Amino acid sequence: MDADAQLTLTNSTLAGNTAWQGGGIFNNGGDVDTLNSTISGNDAWFDGGGVWTTLNPADGFGAASIILTTITGNTSKNCGGDLGRFRTSGGVTANPVGSVFLQSSILAGNIENPLIRPGFGDDCVVGSFGGSGLHSGGGNVIGVLEDGIGACNYIPPVLFTDQTGTFAAPLDPRLGALTIFTEPTATHRPIPPLSPAIDGGASLRCTPTDQRGEPRNLDGDLDGRRVCDSGSVEVLPATDIDGVAASVEDAASAATAMRTAFGSPPAECRVFAQR
Repeated sequence: MDADAQLTLTNSTLAGNTAWQGGGIFNNGGDVDTLNSTISGNDAWFDGGGVWTTLNPADGFGAASIILTTITGNTSKNCGGDLGRFRTSGGVTANPVGSVFLQSSILAGNIENPLIRPGFGDDCVVGSFGGSGLHSGGGNVIGVLEDGIGACNYIPPVLFTDQTGTFAAPLDPRLGALTIFTEPTATHRPIPPLSPAIDGGASLRCTPTDQRGEPRNLDGDLDGRRVCDSGSVEVLPATDIDGVAASVEDAASAATAMRTAFGSPPAECRVFAQR
């Protein structure tokens, strides 16, 4: 998208796309907002496998706000140069000037050209000019966070913390494959009980439901506190191993309890209830 345009991505998945820059989203001076969404499996021949964004110097637009979003499995092939000249990112790039706000999101498991840098590469590369940087609102899972010139230019959160890894020790988000279950869009589910995304979010910006429409703010790790999960998917409590939504199970349990106490309702009652 071009200067002064605005993109709002909500409850959506961008997957399997290819571009020169910005395999999932290419933003040249507009504003991008993502919420409860997934950006996965996109390729950029040069840079920004998941998202590429830059400011328009004429009016200052070009920011990206990424909240409760999962960005994983994207690749930058860095076909335009080598690491001696260019620092590229498989996840999010805002270069040479750009501002990214990241909160309660998963930015991990993204890949650079394996011929240039084996294994997981930079999950973010954000320019350092004019106040640019990766502004964290906390509650993020960032697989490879390398700060300094040409890297993330990370600005840490004030109220909450992030979970981060490095090149030497990448943080594994422990996500399932991109899959459509019962919801209309494909998502990556954090795998309990060890995924750092579970109860890892910042509670101030927790939405009522996740990308699938399932309730947020659950006690996924059973520590007695209800906290949003990082990323686009809220995990059901660890005791719920069958994958059936809590709302469905609660309704079924209530119906079972009613039948146990009073017996099954007569047919005419069931017909009346359906009207």
